[in-house]
Amino acid sequence: HPFDVKDDFAGVGHGLVFTDVLDRLYQLTNDKAYLVYARWLYEEYSRQPLSQDDIQIANLLNPNYRFKAHGVHTYEQLRSLLTAAVAANDSQLDSALTAALAKLELCLTPSGAPIGDEFIAKREADASETGYEYCSIHELLDTYTQLLQKTGDVRWADRAEWLFFNGAQGARHPSESSIAYLKTDNSFSMTGSLHPDDPQDEQNPQIRYKYSPAHQDVAVCCVPNAGRIAPYYVKAMWLRSEEGFVKALYGASEFQAEINGVSIKITETSNYPFDLNLNFQVEVSEPVEFTLSFRKPAWSTSFTLTGAEEFSVQETLIQVRKNWQTGDQFSLRFEAQVQVQPWRDEFIIRYGALLFCLPLDEDFAPGREYAPGFRDAYYTPASSSDLSLHLPSQPEFTLEPFVFDPSKPFEALTLKGSLSDAQGNRHTVQLIPLGKSILRRATFPIEV
Repeated sequence: HPFDVKDDFAGVGHGLVFTDVLDRLYQLTNDKAYLVYARWLYEEYSRQPLSQDDIQIANLLNPNYRFKAHGVHTYEQLRSLLTAAVAANDSQLDSALTAALAKLELCLTPSGAPIGDEFIAKREADASETGYEYCSIHELLDTYTQLLQKTGDVRWADRAEWLFFNGAQGARHPSESSIAYLKTDNSFSMTGSLHPDDPQDEQNPQIRYKYSPAHQDVAVCCVPNAGRIAPYYVKAMWLRSEEGFVKALYGASEFQAEINGVSIKITETSNYPFDLNLNFQVEVSEPVEFTLSFRKPAWSTSFTLTGAEEFSVQETLIQVRKNWQTGDQFSLRFEAQVQVQPWRDEFIIRYGALLFCLPLDEDFAPGREYAPGFRDAYYTPASSSDLSLHLPSQPEFTLEPFVFDPSKPFEALTLKGSLSDAQGNRHTVQLIPLGKSILRRATFPIEV
């Protein structure tokens, strides 16, 4: 009874995610004993009086229950519930999973990052007031990729993509080797506390809202975990299907696998998501027939496929079935529009897989230096004039021409448009992807 303890400190709850190991062992061995044990662990966890109890089945099935626990625990333990539900034909577990995903919706900020500063505390996500921990971002991303794998529903790929390119990249420093332990989508300062004038607990001051290569004065967890965020994305780029393979997530990559005893290699060349042109080249040890399926992103208005004579569209998948030979090449291009979308009582601006924001002028103050090129960094607003700007009643933003530089990818795209001040005057602005920003506004009210 691993969860029958007197002191259920954080490590006890994290221990439930041993189900990840069991799930992987099942995939490698096809021995269902691993899944049986994973289900037992989840049910045992649900039976004990624990502080990290958001994903306990009784709470999930309570329609009035709101997530309140430590965010990292909640978002990682969703995978334990998922594995348990997959392991059993149990309607109650299925209902619990459905309920958990519905409760999760309340926790998501515009960038896709979930409340995690540190506790969810029954709150609803707010772009300015609820921060997210980098550990919460990477745990939720891994949960999305496992939902994608186990359900076959590519909407989870859309979620993973949005979180990876926005929440995750927007919490990195755009030019230094550091991340924010805690960050908000609307980020008006980075001085340790959420607001510069917040009263501090002398015994436990809030010092997480800053950039650091270590965060040694808080907890050295977010920085090393940040190194796992790209592998979580990469591991779900290709999935196996009954007919062949599914290209679920896009980006320059090389995929090697085997089908019907034939070795295959598929190379994707692209600057995605900054350029929506994707080029593929196929190599096989001998000609072999199978289906390649490609996710049609939810934001895509249309697509063009060249180099493949025949294809079909099945809901959200573009499918090409043929007898593949070495040298086969084809290109896929998605079309996107700049979109102004509602979020709560404000609006966000997006293009394709990227959320755009208004960069705010900042004053920089260096902190502790750990080694040359590795330092803590603090930022205060240089001006408050941009904080009152809002969208005009008919907002228009256009994509600026760009030249892609792989060393500075988030500088590739900008949106040009205008915002209005309180007197109704228009101000021309350039919006940038969240991944290029430090202080920023990502949500805007709109003129009535």
